[in-house]
Amino acid sequence: MKKAIVYIRVSTDDQANSVEMQEEKCVAYCNFHGYTIDGVIKDINISGSSKLFTREGGKQLKSIKDVNIITLKLDRMFRNVLDCLNSLDHFTENNCALTFVDMGGMSMDTSSSLGRWFITMLSSFSELERNIIAERTTSVLRSKKSRGEQYNGTALFGFKYVDKKIVESEDIEIVKDIIARLKRKEKKADICRVHNLPNFKKIYNIQKREEYKYLW
Repeated sequence: MKKAIVYIRVSTDDQANSVEMQEEKCVAYCNFHGYTIDGVIKDINISGSSKLFTREGGKQLKSIKDVNIITLKLDRMFRNVLDCLNSLDHFTENNCALTFVDMGGMSMDTSSSLGRWFITMLSSFSELERNIIAERTTSVLRSKKSRGEQYNGTALFGFKYVDKKIVESEDIEIVKDIIARLKRKEKKADICRVHNLPNFKKIYNIQKREEYKYLW
């Protein structure tokens, strides 16, 4: 029988693609096509934006040879065209074929040149779609910010929402003091102690975020 490894990835908010659902469909595919499953590799609470071989499960995949890797969908492995191409090259060199069980209602694998081409093209289109959505979202948020309208669930430190408008809160005086101390080149650790901040996050935001520029 042919050997197979099943790969599963879920992110923190991935309710539509649960571990159980992915495993059930991949195992069913293997049974139908006569694969013997040598193992199931899982990346839990891992974003698809992370490169495959940087994930714990992905590192395991990188070390295997002479096996078929079965996963549910293309986005379980890749969200980036370059990562897809580099990973496919590595798997090909190690005599591993990838099979995607559900590619719009049909399965697809990299065992042929045509299959590899299709998967590369689909990865490219998926990345293009995500980038377009990201650009539109950024444009909308910038427009809201420029009008002083609410654009996320929680206002930045030193601000608050009043009737969906961004206004300064009482903490803005702390922000001003932090900026003054940064201008005096005081250490971030000392600033955290003065204002009882648990970490450097608020300080980094004050230094980098556009919303604070007018205070500098």
